[in-house]
Amino acid sequence: MRLKIEIDDQLMSLAMAAGYFKPQKEAIKEGLRRITRTRACKKIRALRGQLQWSQDVDWTNEPHEIT
Repeated sequence: MRLKIEIDDQLMSLAMAAGYFKPQKEAIKEGLRRITRTRACKKIRALRGQLQWSQDVDWTNEPHEIT
């Protein structure tokens, strides 16, 4: 997807230096990846205490029915 946006020069400079990015495109991509990863982790943390794990299942074979 091609998108034309204005980004604060100082913010971009700080992001480029913090992540040691060469092209600005990579800094933007990493920012988007981190946003999506953070959201996914937040959803997983919300499930804390709601999931039950069975140690009796051999996870190396075919997928098993979750009961």
